[in-house]
Amino acid sequence: MLRYDDNKKINGLPQPALGRRSLILSPKEEAEILGLTIHTDLNNQQIQSIFSHLERTVNHREIGFIRNRQGRYAELQPASETQIKECLMRYHQLLLKMRELKFVPSARRDELGILAQEAMISAISVFNNPSIKFKSEIFIVNICIAWTYLLHAHYLDLGEDIRYKNKKGEIVKTRHGQEKLIDLGGCLSHSKCPLDSGTKNNLLFLIEIRHEIEHRGSDQIDQSLASKFQANSLNFNRYISSLLGKEYEIATKLPFSLQMSEFVFDKDLKSRKEVTLPKELVVVQEAFESHLTYDEYNDPHYAYRIHILPRTANRKGGADEILKIARSDEDISKVATVILKDAEKAKYFQREVLDYVHSRGYPKFNKHHFQQFWKSIEAKKKGKGYGVWIKSQWFWYDTIFEPVLKHCEMNQRFYT
Repeated sequence: MLRYDDNKKINGLPQPALGRRSLILSPKEEAEILGLTIHTDLNNQQIQSIFSHLERTVNHREIGFIRNRQGRYAELQPASETQIKECLMRYHQLLLKMRELKFVPSARRDELGILAQEAMISAISVFNNPSIKFKSEIFIVNICIAWTYLLHAHYLDLGEDIRYKNKKGEIVKTRHGQEKLIDLGGCLSHSKCPLDSGTKNNLLFLIEIRHEIEHRGSDQIDQSLASKFQANSLNFNRYISSLLGKEYEIATKLPFSLQMSEFVFDKDLKSRKEVTLPKELVVVQEAFESHLTYDEYNDPHYAYRIHILPRTANRKGGADEILKIARSDEDISKVATVILKDAEKAKYFQREVLDYVHSRGYPKFNKHHFQQFWKSIEAKKKGKGYGVWIKSQWFWYDTIFEPVLKHCEMNQRFYT
């Protein structure tokens, strides 16, 4: 905000130089500065550096006046903790851009983080580009590069050596004399790999597909591998944010992709899969997934599967809702427009629930006790989300485990 100062004092603050042209803080910035003094441990000089630049220098005394609510800042209300987190996020994004422009020095991990971010954004942008036909192949190559850079940056943070060594412990070099760094497979097998099993399985599967593509080529595999690609993108955004910092996340940099063709609903999904995915890749997929457990196969970090159902809006304004997420046990008729349903949940017999409770130290908890408990919370009532009827058989979801264990803990003298 621009103003021209005059000879008058500003509500008790020191008088500026006569005729001085200065930029002052906006009300939002004043609230953010006060919020930073409350919600962070930043000192005045650090806060001053966030709001000062060549177009405007903020005097450090001004920060002190705000911190102590002196003069015209006496009634100033601070920004909330959430607003301060958003403020710091904007600052870190600015700092990231300054590193990209080489305006401020950056460590090797920062450079790798920027490259990883750009590689993943390129992968997603290419996949969403309707004019490119070779999109899956380009996506897989780019995401392998992105994840390799991300994990290299993480291992550098930990002080780990990421160079390949031979059996003698000697550093392996490329034919051009450069030190050879571990590839994505080496990153995943590293003893300090931070990735969960679902994310690892997703990457290991895509590496297998990449090898097959390199040796055989491919044809129209986009639709068949879309669930793996979606999971991979979400996994990357989650890990780059948690390992390197929220300023590196890619979610805010990519728009929602609009679907220009109608969704096709096939009655025979198996035949569609066989037509879409080449036989050689079907072999690779079946061989890889045959070693996965039921839970590993259904892990959303391995493959992000969704069900999309069309629905006209039943109220004004409802047509503006592009997506709405519904629980698998929710009445679909009440959901407007497009619905993303959770992947099918694991189901358990009553005997399996009791075995689980017994394994947690409550061996005297029996069928009668369990029946009394689930009736007391109306667990089989529609919409509760504790289980499902399949024909005449009731199956429990894992959501029943926590409440039943809590019940046992509160009454452990009866069940131990």
